[in-house]
Amino acid sequence: MHHVTVRRVALSLWGLIGLAAATFAWIAAREPTAPATPHGIVIDGQAAFRAHCASCHECAELAASERDVARLVNKLASHGATEVIEDLEIIGYLVAPGSCNNDAMQGTLPAR
Repeated sequence: MHHVTVRRVALSLWGLIGLAAATFAWIAAREPTAPATPHGIVIDGQAAFRAHCASCHECAELAASERDVARLVNKLASHGATEVIEDLEIIGYLVAPGSCNNDAMQGTLPAR
């Protein structure tokens, strides 16, 4: 009777290994549903502004007070709450036509 028990245990283990291999192959073959952003970075400038700046600063007030883009870059870098790409997205949002009061920022971006 001992050999019957050993055979059943061995077959059960081989079945479990086969099931695990099939499950792994099925998971590995699936395509990713959506590309992930690195480090959870917010790519939208308006969303980044709302997440990091809006609790202390008004959009129109910040855009009007910072007429020089270089000063705005330094201000965002000194706060340290955002990644560099988020800083750039926030600046892009603040100087974009149609966003908050950005009339004060017109003409401050370097020509491309």
